[in-house]
Amino acid sequence: YLYNLDEKSAFYDPKSRSMRENPLKDILKGQNISFKGDILDPNSGEIIAVADATTFTLSAYEKGVDVHLLADPTKAELLMKQFKARKEALNVDHQKELISKYGGEEHLFAPPKEMLLDQTEDYVEYSRTGKIIKGQERAPIRSKYIEDVYINNHTSGWGSYWSDFQWGYTCCHSFIKNSYCTGLLTESIPQPTAISTENTDLNECVIETDKTEFKRKLNLHHQQIIANSPPHQKKSKYHVIHETPLPTKNEMEDYKLKKQRSGDPLPKYNKS
Repeated sequence: YLYNLDEKSAFYDPKSRSMRENPLKDILKGQNISFKGDILDPNSGEIIAVADATTFTLSAYEKGVDVHLLADPTKAELLMKQFKARKEALNVDHQKELISKYGGEEHLFAPPKEMLLDQTEDYVEYSRTGKIIKGQERAPIRSKYIEDVYINNHTSGWGSYWSDFQWGYTCCHSFIKNSYCTGLLTESIPQPTAISTENTDLNECVIETDKTEFKRKLNLHHQQIIANSPPHQKKSKYHVIHETPLPTKNEMEDYKLKKQRSGDPLPKYNKS
């Protein structure tokens, strides 16, 4: 504002360090002067250098160095230059020590990211059906994970199929990891069973016999409870006027055996 000495010019507020309007609006007409105001960007120009110098002198004074930014500006600037030079030299020595210990010097001279991530153009023309008319077909992107590498003509990974407590392939339902995929499901091919059929049939008969015997005993127990209960309790309704006695131990046991548990997932799993 010092190069504008017009008393009738724009008002300058020293408290906020700002002007209400352009002070050179009527004086310098036709000249390309863009008025931006004071402190438009406080983090630009020499403000950052002054802030760094102030921080350096304060930290140096706390550590016992007799320096002051306003009293000895030249001394403060020279000390700051020496400090930056020593710091850079220490960083270079530390970097060389790390390279000599761990290696990897070739990564320091890598090409810039603009060259590595530069876009390339591959001209390809497609027909309406999706076939390539002109150009080269784009190669599929290979995954870096070993699970995505399919071997022996398989189209799915090992472990993508589960049946009879065995892992296998989804494409052919094969349970052999090094098998070759022919595209046919292994379930459609008859395979010999490792367990003899005689033992299997015997175990199934024993299980069926146990189930039948349990159902017979349960029905017999239920009939005994009905026969031993009083006549007025055999066909008692839900809403009754007279007082009903507490259920006996046998009735509670029968109720727990026949109770339908809707929240239990095991009966649904056994039925399926």
